Amino acid sequence: MSESGLSLSYADIISAISARFHNDAAPTGAVLAACKRSANAGLRRFLRLKDWWFLTPQTTIVAWATATGTMTVTGGTTVTDSTNKPFRPGMLGHTIVPTSPAVAGTTYTITAYTSTSVVTVGAAATADTGKAFTITADGRVSLPDDFGYPEGNPAHAPSVGYGALKHVTPDQIRVQQSLGSVSGAPTAWSVMPRAAATTGQRWELVLWPVPDADYTLYYSYKVNAAAMTADAEYPPGGPDIGDAILQFAKAEHERLQSGRYGVENDMALKEALPAALRLDALMRPGTVGPMTDGSDGTDVEWDPTDYTSGLTEG
Repeated sequence: MSESGLSLSYADIISAISARFHNDAAPTGAVLAACKRSANAGLRRFLRLKDWWFLTPQTTIVAWATATGTMTVTGGTTVTDSTNKPFRPGMLGHTIVPTSPAVAGTTYTITAYTSTSVVTVGAAATADTGKAFTITADGRVSLPDDFGYPEGNPAHAPSVGYGALKHVTPDQIRVQQSLGSVSGAPTAWSVMPRAAATTGQRWELVLWPVPDADYTLYYSYKVNAAAMTADAEYPPGGPDIGDAILQFAKAEHERLQSGRYGVENDMALKEALPAALRLDALMRPGTVGPMTDGSDGTDVEWDPTDYTSGLTEG
């Protein structure tokens, strides 16, 4: 299905900014570069004003169990296993351990995921090509690069018989882990930051108990939107939100040109933003259900033996 003809593309936004401030709908050179910066500055400013509904899509993630296979290494760091297809996106940062390595203690950290058959590791693994390997599950699942923060509780796939997972603190999960090794269908979750890296901040889902099989979890999260780069791409949110983003982009360009906000910023705050807020409100449910998470002061215990309902007292 094609995009609405009323949607503004990145090129449309740039053209509108330039036409308004430079009397030229087809900018080039320095003017084009400035309009591009303003377009993304307007997008950034608009998106940080609210937890917009359109930035919290539902998606799935695999809570993966310990995996085994046989590694074929090409190019030094590309590991392939087309027979077992053992790899999962959430394995980033975990280690491939050859069961009979060429050098005792050799492990390879997964740095990139291509498919269930192919991953990239952080060190040359050619010496262990053809070897059997293990990737040991520990309940940690790497979240997508654009993960901002969670929205609601993850749930198991439809009709599998498990309820929503309970959101607990990392400390609670660590306490349960310290009591013994338990595996099964995850019933509790938390989010932890991964160590900061040059690629930016990344996050991981921490689960209890450690999955004993691959479980598909459905969840929503706030997306860290990417900057617009291609002329034909559209900003997030649809046509009406695109109009608001354009107005905020004009406000940013106005500030760039004059050193202060003016009439375009007034229009952004008094007209474009309220219209976007009304649209966002129409997308949201009228109620989110009863208070059952303890945040109202009621002491609600987490029962780690509850594998079915995922519900709390309240």
